[in-house]
Amino acid sequence: MINLFGKTLAVLHVGLSFTLMALAAVMYLTGYDLGWKEPQRYFNDPPGKKDETNILTPSELDKAEAGMRKLAVIREEELFQLGSAQVKLATVEPLLGKNHVKGIDVLAKLEGLDAFGKPDTTKATFEIDDFTFDPKAGLLVEDDSPEVNGVKLGFPKLEAPLVKRDFAINRAYSTYLAELRELEEAIEKEQASIKRILTAEEAISRRLIGETAPDGTPLRHKDGSIKLPGWHYLIELETAAQKELKKEIDYLRPLWLKELVDAQLVVARRDLLLHRLHELNDHGYMKQSEFLSKQR
Repeated sequence: MINLFGKTLAVLHVGLSFTLMALAAVMYLTGYDLGWKEPQRYFNDPPGKKDETNILTPSELDKAEAGMRKLAVIREEELFQLGSAQVKLATVEPLLGKNHVKGIDVLAKLEGLDAFGKPDTTKATFEIDDFTFDPKAGLLVEDDSPEVNGVKLGFPKLEAPLVKRDFAINRAYSTYLAELRELEEAIEKEQASIKRILTAEEAISRRLIGETAPDGTPLRHKDGSIKLPGWHYLIELETAAQKELKKEIDYLRPLWLKELVDAQLVVARRDLLLHRLHELNDHGYMKQSEFLSKQR
């Protein structure tokens, strides 16, 4: 038992020794300066010169101490600034509150609301004043505005009527918003009407063109018939048929004229034959009217 205890202590001693040696090596190699009795020095000039100077190198503890002192100074300065700001705010707050209330009244008027926040319909139009600007001073405030630290803290000066381009802005925002909604509703109705017209035009175009393939040819059934022939296609077919018919008429017209002339010659010869028979006192012939009536 004692032997085992001694071996254990020896192993722990060796392990702790290696650990401390490794820690010492790391501290030596990394140069992590936690502070020495004599601070390390950094020489600007090569050693051996008479005018050689050196600078003390601060350790990590010295850096931390300097940082804490700087933080304390910054904290004191910020506290001073905060106190000054609170004093200035206490001086300015009453003025800002007055300006805020006045601004709320102006905005309520522009929104078309009364003192109770309800829509005010008593005034259809009213004069809206615009801000006053000075090219040098910028935005001007009211003349009786109090001055704090050389700065006037008043409500902006509203004098000139608000005019944009060729029309005057003299109604509440809610009124313009209602007109905008009415205009949007009218636009939606017109868009719906245009959509119906486009749908009808699409149907007419479809009927004019018919069902066509991507290459423009009409779609056909398996038996070769056209699925939905368009009016343009039918007109083209009719035009082609009229052309063929005209060609046929042009071909048959000379033949018809020839047959008509031949018929007239036959009739003329028959009349001559009948006249000759009449001269020969042959009463057994048939008159032309009787012959034609029997042909019917």
